[in-house]
Amino acid sequence: MKTLIIHSLALSLLLPLAAKAQQTVVKPEDKAAVAAKALDTFVTQLDTSPSFLMEMLADDRDRVERLLRAAQKDRPTARAWPLDIRTLFAADVFAGKKLEGKEKVAHFKRAVDYLSESLDITLNVLSENPNRKLEALWPGLALDLSLAALEAGELDFAKLHATKTLRYNKDRESWDYGNIIHKANQILGRVALREGKLAAAKAYLLKAGATPGSPQLNTHGPQFLLAEELMAKGEKETVLKYLDLVAAFWANPDERTSANSKRVARLHSDLLEAWKKQVSAGKIPDHVKWR
Repeated sequence: MKTLIIHSLALSLLLPLAAKAQQTVVKPEDKAAVAAKALDTFVTQLDTSPSFLMEMLADDRDRVERLLRAAQKDRPTARAWPLDIRTLFAADVFAGKKLEGKEKVAHFKRAVDYLSESLDITLNVLSENPNRKLEALWPGLALDLSLAALEAGELDFAKLHATKTLRYNKDRESWDYGNIIHKANQILGRVALREGKLAAAKAYLLKAGATPGSPQLNTHGPQFLLAEELMAKGEKETVLKYLDLVAAFWANPDERTSANSKRVARLHSDLLEAWKKQVSAGKIPDHVKWR
């Protein structure tokens, strides 16, 4: 029941938000009503202030998780929650880069928990009320869950969701079509490496590189974590093939229209050529994209 969900929240997390946002003092005669009002305030702030979520994340990441989970449970159709949950996960991925060992595993197990919950709610909403926006958003959420599971050591769970997104990735006109091919195969390749399946990992890297691209990939470029992990195994020939594949969408000025876009593509081409020389020499490029 919704009231039970609301009652389960820590009011100490909700009431300050309501007071801060509305500049009012809320008297908790009715705890359920007060908590509901706090969630109303949270959702309103999300709707009206594009920077609100990021500001809250910088201030209190744990409170953001609790509020997002409570709000999506209690009012699952109020907004496109996968976007907010993915913002939270992006912050957790960044934080996770500084962690190692058991601390890192625990960090991503927590992410698996809230991502699984969010995906279940999203798919339930879709089953009851088809929505084109959510249809476009759930694969990205599923791939975030797959990545979290990989980092948490839950390899079967990671494979399950990466494979699922690929299976349902049929719309070639979708802006996310190429992203899904690239990201899912990257995850599957990294899982394969952890399972000791080197040949499969190499094949997945090349499948990831064979994506037709996307607005995001064309601009920001491909991923290189799997390539880096394969370099650590001495698989430079496969990595060189991957660099040639990704050049087609990331570093091809002939496919760009504006002068600035052509210039950026040439810069990417020069970068890839420099990386190819390093890889040929058996070295992992010392660049932020490879970490």
